[in-house]
Amino acid sequence: MIRVVDIFAGPGGLSEGLASVIDDRGQPAFDLRLSIEKEAHAFETLRLRTFFRQFAAGAPDDYYRCLRGEIAPTDLHDRHPSEAREANSRTWHTELGSKGAPLRTVRNRIETATGGAGNWVLIGGPPCQAYSIAGRSRNRSKPGYDPNKDGRQRLYVEYLQILRDHWPAAFVMENVKGLLSATLENERIFHRILQDLRDPTTALKREGRSALRGRAHHYQRIGLRTYFKPPGDVCQYLCDFGDKWQHLVELKDIVELPEIFGCRLLDGARGWAESPGS
Repeated sequence: MIRVVDIFAGPGGLSEGLASVIDDRGQPAFDLRLSIEKEAHAFETLRLRTFFRQFAAGAPDDYYRCLRGEIAPTDLHDRHPSEAREANSRTWHTELGSKGAPLRTVRNRIETATGGAGNWVLIGGPPCQAYSIAGRSRNRSKPGYDPNKDGRQRLYVEYLQILRDHWPAAFVMENVKGLLSATLENERIFHRILQDLRDPTTALKREGRSALRGRAHHYQRIGLRTYFKPPGDVCQYLCDFGDKWQHLVELKDIVELPEIFGCRLLDGARGWAESPGS
């Protein structure tokens, strides 16, 4: 199985999606090794669902009794201690950033979760309140609000920190449509994030942050995708093909692409143009 670390996990929506993927042998394709969330109620849901997934043959009746409020979560864990211990080891109630767990502790937890392996996946969605259209509207009504001083605008740097410290083989960053129009210091935050994801090392230096020693890498295949439903309920994706343009394509256009074109799509528009036979 491919190991996964989920940050800014919320109640675990992205993890649920990956946990449902089955490989050709009928086995789970992904192993959710660590999920990090700071909000208490979201974390309780995250931990409970992680507990649920420890039962390969199906959750016991006690799980559903807990959902109905007939027994407390503590009673549920007491009755199923090994699954509870596993759920506790795979979830972490903490905050990332200057107000949260020390960076060294974060590094150690991720190193333990991934087993030092290079072939693992980082997933997560940095908090969207500073980017969403509704959130920005509420913020503008706050006296003295300055978006450049809103720490949530830069929480994606915690994502960059993990990329640079551990270099996972792949990552998935999820966010809201409003990210495309949000600005920071008179610059579109979408474009800044896109560039920073390609080169986390340079981005961290700009932010005055250090990284673990080791060979610096660049992520060559970047595609930030925001899906939404315009009039007509046609699900569309806004894709970056590596050419600094935004391309709007329908989901069917992505999933029905021939394999060779799909590979070129990931390599970016320049790679497509320079490929033999293009």
